[in-house]
Amino acid sequence: MVKRSKRNSWGRVDELPSGRYRASYLHRGQLWNPPRRTFATRMDATAYLKAERALIDAETWTPPAQRTEAAKGVTVAEYAAERVAARTLSERTREHYEGLVRLHIASTELGRTALAAVTVDNVEDWHRSLVTGPTARAHAYALLHSVMADAVRTGRRTSNPAVVVGAQNAKSKARIRALTAQQLVTVANAADPAYRAAILLAGTCTLRSGELKGLRRSDVAADGSTVTVNRAVNFRSGRWIVKAPKSDAGVRTIAVPAFVRPTLVAQLDVIGAARGAVFFPGRTGAEYMTDWEFRRAVAEAGRSIGLDGSDDDHKPLRPHELRHTAGTLAAQTGATVKELMSRLGHSTYAMAVRYQQASAERDLRTWPTSSTRCSPARTRPDAAKLSTRG
Repeated sequence: MVKRSKRNSWGRVDELPSGRYRASYLHRGQLWNPPRRTFATRMDATAYLKAERALIDAETWTPPAQRTEAAKGVTVAEYAAERVAARTLSERTREHYEGLVRLHIASTELGRTALAAVTVDNVEDWHRSLVTGPTARAHAYALLHSVMADAVRTGRRTSNPAVVVGAQNAKSKARIRALTAQQLVTVANAADPAYRAAILLAGTCTLRSGELKGLRRSDVAADGSTVTVNRAVNFRSGRWIVKAPKSDAGVRTIAVPAFVRPTLVAQLDVIGAARGAVFFPGRTGAEYMTDWEFRRAVAEAGRSIGLDGSDDDHKPLRPHELRHTAGTLAAQTGATVKELMSRLGHSTYAMAVRYQQASAERDLRTWPTSSTRCSPARTRPDAAKLSTRG
């Protein structure tokens, strides 16, 4: 039981059950005491209070925890690395955060500054000096803000100095475009036949790149009418990582438009009969289709509708724009918010509502009919070709 002393003219000293003493005082409407520190004698605790009073009178007082951190010399970069290591993150997100710390925090003057000594001006100077793209800039600031919030929560700081208005919002110049149904068919027909099915699935069924790579024969109906998404594949740190989709909502079965089904059936014939066969194997011996392969195939096919990267308004077509196309086309057919969420694999309403709003600004269109001509994926390759694709 703590034995409370009588309050003196300023502050108080309490005797703890251990026989040691704890000092505390009121200042700025808050109770303060030295973090994780007690005193062997009442005299030592009283001397501490006198020293704190002197700092206040001299107007040089700072919170005890802040002074403790400054004395330790813990830098912003060190603390940021510590917080990232302590968080439960996916491997991809962890690598991203570690890269932000390494490239945009640890290598800067701010990163070398003691955590407790950082001011609002320090953060503003750092933010202005960042030399990178708008997305990386916003991500680096957002990470710093969350790290400083952790410091406040754990008592290492009393306030968050990351208060730059709007700094967490990326102002990217790249527009995400949605193709019309006919443009999508044109792009698919112009593509390398090996990637035609992947382009059509991304552009009609909203599959992410990792979800496309994760498809197996058993995930695609024999008649091409449905596709089941239950895993995603990505290449990180020199190895393939196979895991569940981004969220529980990402596990889903999607109805395939009739005009796409013959292309999927042709792809089934290409990959062989094994249920576990990878639906989109790599072309250069890799087990799975690589991001580089797919990006190049999409960009090359995009030239068929004038997206050749010749100016800022016409950058090469990107895989994510195919997914955006699928969401927009689904909204144009009158899909409800719930139906859009299910098709996109989203657990929140926000993105589905955005697709509905976007579709309201364009003329309503429907999927192409089954009579729309879309070239087959490719014919069965000979044994030699199969062996080179792994």
